Amino acid sequence: STFGGNPVACAAALKAIEIMERNNLNQRAEQIGEITMAHFRRWKETYPIIGDVRGLGAMVGVELVRDRETKEPATRETEAVVQEALRRGVIVPRCGLYGNVIRFLNPLTIADAELAEAVDVLEAVIAEADGALARAGAATT
Repeated sequence: STFGGNPVACAAALKAIEIMERNNLNQRAEQIGEITMAHFRRWKETYPIIGDVRGLGAMVGVELVRDRETKEPATRETEAVVQEALRRGVIVPRCGLYGNVIRFLNPLTIADAELAEAVDVLEAVIAEADGALARAGAATT
């Protein structure tokens, strides 16, 4: 069948595994995860819009909330973060049940300098969203 045991698909899968082992991409995934999680955990302490940070290896989710107590999803703010990050050259999809989680998933071959640049852009955009949310909250009180 197309997906079950197709010789071409099997050959491609074996080659992909060979490349992953040769380039030690499992270890690179762990390194990327450690780098990004360190930043994102620090951001959680700095920006109230961040309700949670979770991930495994290179795939990390940053959940944005309007209020940490109620955990109200910051869906509109998340969309704004995604769009502004894209405008600045960083592609981050949003996901989660309410569309309020930013998924940070880089190529495992990303250079450290490129990773640092992407993290800096994402922090700047989240800081702007956090400030806008704080101003909106202050205006309603």
